[in-house]
Order: sequence, then structure tokens, then C-alpha cells
Amino acid sequence: MSKPVIAITMGDAAGVGPEIIMKSFTHPDLLAKCRPLVIGDAARLEVAGRIVGAALKVNRLARVRRTRPSLPRAAWIASISG
Repeated sequence: MSKPVIAITMGDAAGVGPEIIMKSFTHPDLLAKCRPLVIGDAARLEVAGRIVGAALKVNRLARVRRTRPSLPRAAWIASISG
């Protein structure tokens, strides 16, 4: 059975949302249960990952169609910045 894709928005780029997202993506339970997708600013999420020490690769998507299976230690980002 394939895991559901769960899309979440990043929230305010100046707030704590990006850090919370990147830190939560390091928990193996999350990737075991779903394929998370973040709608937000990929560059800001990369900075947030460095701040919290999350060893995640940010994958930018130009558009969301059918997502690929989650890769270990990866965050899928539909970037809304140019």
C-alpha cells in the first residue's frame, strides 16, 4: 500500500514554521507514515535546516503533479519563490 502525500504550508517565512518543519522531517516516524510535501520558500527552508542541524536535502518542485516516493533524509518542496 502506498503512503499518502501530506501537503503542508510553510507559514510565515520570518516565523518558526520553517524550523519546526525541517526538524520534524528528521523523525523517521514521519517518513514511515506518509510522503510529506511542503508548500513554501525552498531557500528559507534550507536556511532553517542549517539552523536546526537537520541533514536534509531540499528538493524543489516546479509544479506538483504526482510526487516521487520519499527519499530518506529528503524534504520535497513546492517552492513559491521565483
